[in-house]
Amino acid sequence: MSNVYATIDDIAVYGRKLTSQEQQAADSLIETACAKLRVIGKRYGVDVNTLVTSDEDYALTVKAIISKAVVRSLDCSADNAPPAVQASQAAMGYSV
Repeated sequence: MSNVYATIDDIAVYGRKLTSQEQQAADSLIETACAKLRVIGKRYGVDVNTLVTSDEDYALTVKAIISKAVVRSLDCSADNAPPAVQASQAAMGYSV
């Protein structure tokens, strides 16, 4: 396992208390998000690990981005989340 840039505690800072099931999902999501960030960085010739360890502001920004992305993912994957629905109607030149 490579470096992770956020923890479950970081997610709690953003006001999201996690159940034990969500904590397990969040651990996996954090690892995945960090890996994706490293892959994108490599694509542009950026070593994210080096920047995180050498620049405190960069590290804080990455931590916030990863934490917020995990929170959004957990909120979207909740069983009680309503499905996204989009509809439109038109009749005689008028549309709703």
